[in-house]
Amino acid sequence: MQNETVPVERVRLDKETVTDEHIVTEEVRKENIELDDDGRNRR
Repeated sequence: MQNETVPVERVRLDKETVTDEHIVTEEVRKENIELDDDGRNRR
């Protein structure tokens, strides 16, 4: 039996979070969601 050593490439991923604010002068759509809840807790 032989063992072979191979190089391993390590990659790191970073996430950049960008937050923007805009002034809206037009009418904004509003959504309502109806939920039928039977009283059980879900996880």
